Amino acid sequence: MRIPSWAQKRADRLATGPHDRTVLVAYPQSRGAFAVPIIACIVAAATNIGVLVALLIAARGSGAAGTRTTVLLIAGIVVVTVLFAVVAYLVVTSFRTSVLATPRGVEIRQQWMRDTFVPWHQIARVEEQTHGYWAGTTVLALTSGKRIRIHAASSRRAMLYNGYRLADIHGRWPHAPTPWTQRLIDAHRAHLAGHV
Repeated sequence: MRIPSWAQKRADRLATGPHDRTVLVAYPQSRGAFAVPIIACIVAAATNIGVLVALLIAARGSGAAGTRTTVLLIAGIVVVTVLFAVVAYLVVTSFRTSVLATPRGVEIRQQWMRDTFVPWHQIARVEEQTHGYWAGTTVLALTSGKRIRIHAASSRRAMLYNGYRLADIHGRWPHAPTPWTQRLIDAHRAHLAGHV
């Protein structure tokens, strides 16, 4: 498995010793696909601001009718700004969505959840969700009974971010774990065997 640069930097930051810097599993393998929505957001925001400034200038020059128009434009600016803030939040949190396994444990970063680091001894098993919307997604079953679904290791991200093709799982799933789940299962087994 190729080790992405973000994963090694993150592993270095989380390490408590030189052995902890080893990256066992890291997804996404690529963040290049995020360039498109980020560029689209920047272009749309710049265009929107330019159009709104032009409309405000035109409204100011129109005299009495400009007052009502100005109020409508300000309301429009507020609505569009809120929409851009929501889109920007979704893009940034999607960009941050990742899973990183090191000899110390597994770090999960994803939407609607704080960054979470789970030491290996707190993980009872690594499995895969086999039904519903999240079928094919890796799940950490903790010794506490809690289950953490890892969005970075899901079938929806397999091709675009993680370097897999549908042919990699065709005929294999659901009878055997997907490749991204199998990597985390292997890392957990290596921990249990004392190899990491």
